[in-house]
Amino acid sequence: MGLFKAKNPKSKALRSAEAIVRTFSGQGVYGFVDNLRTGLYAPWPHERYNQDIGRYNCTTIIPTIYLWSEALGYKPQIVQFRDWRELETEKDKDKPRLNSHFALIIDVGKKHPYLLDPFWEICNPIVEQTATMMRLGKNKKYGRAKREYNALWEYSPEEFAAMVNEFHDPAQSLEMLACGQKVDSGLFLAKEVDCPLMIYYHPQKNQVQTRLKIPQVAITDKVVFCNLDYGRDGKVRGTSLELCLVKDTYWDGVIGKVVIAQSQFDELEAVKKYTDKLKLQKKRKRLGCLHQEQPEKMDQLCQLTSKLYERLTMDEKAGLQKRLLTRTLYELTEPEKDYLTTEEERFSEIGRLRAEERDNHEKRRYLEDKLWKEGWKLEKLDRDESRRLKSRRRRLDKRNDKVVSDLKDLLLLHWNDKTNYHRRMDQVDFAKKWKDASEEELAEETRKRGYDPMVGYAAMVADFLPFVFEAREDLELKRFQDSIGEKIRLKMEDQ
Repeated sequence: MGLFKAKNPKSKALRSAEAIVRTFSGQGVYGFVDNLRTGLYAPWPHERYNQDIGRYNCTTIIPTIYLWSEALGYKPQIVQFRDWRELETEKDKDKPRLNSHFALIIDVGKKHPYLLDPFWEICNPIVEQTATMMRLGKNKKYGRAKREYNALWEYSPEEFAAMVNEFHDPAQSLEMLACGQKVDSGLFLAKEVDCPLMIYYHPQKNQVQTRLKIPQVAITDKVVFCNLDYGRDGKVRGTSLELCLVKDTYWDGVIGKVVIAQSQFDELEAVKKYTDKLKLQKKRKRLGCLHQEQPEKMDQLCQLTSKLYERLTMDEKAGLQKRLLTRTLYELTEPEKDYLTTEEERFSEIGRLRAEERDNHEKRRYLEDKLWKEGWKLEKLDRDESRRLKSRRRRLDKRNDKVVSDLKDLLLLHWNDKTNYHRRMDQVDFAKKWKDASEEELAEETRKRGYDPMVGYAAMVADFLPFVFEAREDLELKRFQDSIGEKIRLKMEDQ
């Protein structure tokens, strides 16, 4: 317990609780791959040690932090949030709800009880609580928040232990997948990006689904869903893929989903053969350039991908149309050129973000000087003015964090792969020029130029291929198909 020592005895309890959160926070702490490897989806601490299970989830973390909290005299209470969400600002009002989540309520000797939730990096006082809402006060770096839920269930240690023991039954353990689990926080793919992988079990369809999120710099993020359909005998009967663009993802869903294709691995393999022959990934050329060099291969590629397009529903096609037309114009405009923008234009976003970062630093320096003088009693500020300056500083820091993150992403993209950077920003800058055009105007321009929209669609499908095939074994859960199937077989026998 030397980790939890504090210089001021009065703050020792709270600092120790904060230390627990720091100890069990971060991407490297949570993951489910070892659980899939061992078949122990809800192991006890001694089983984690014996089976070399290195990571936790929100259920398996509870015994560990409960024992630590009990040893520190916090009188911990295990709670489960049902159908819940966490709101930090007014902008979160449309935030979706999650299925369930475990945490602790502890007593650190302060005015209010504290919510201890390392999974979400929370150690905050509970300043208000109702049957459906919990308001969390600020605690240093842990900002204010509000949790809304349909129910808050309390568990005694004996009740929680009974639940964990139930999850040791192979069939019952599938409940751990029904809520979704993070298999890996980041598979590094295509020499470009860390991609988190999730797993879900849908009992109604007897289907296991994986979701690979592909964060993208300067363009819309991608998501690949892989559906494994199991039979009653626990064998995989079929596999299907869904390629999407998304605005954002949350634990068990996505926001702003745009379906690009419904397919299977063998179909995409046929497409990949042609993109490999065209050296599309290596050269990173526009398809219009390649159409001039190898027209027959390009025509065959478009024939394959057009079959995927025809499989989309009318609504899916409608949701895709404006992006498709813009991409078609980009791929086929002036095919003799490598790029449609100048190098200066392709670096303009880096320049803009760098200038904004410098400007934010200047604004913050002014606020710091005012607050520094107040702190040393060199200048007196009334309470409202002091609060206003501190609030401005917090907002400025938050805005600048986003600027720095975006700038870092662009710089790393350029550092790691200059060709990819220039192709990406050429595409982004071209799309900005057509941003205000209506779908009808884009369709008319495409028709007037005699362009085939299936060229743009082929390019959109091809964007997914490096990620899909590099992550194929993970998407299909190749190492774990049989062990998951055995649990499903036993579940089917019980029904």
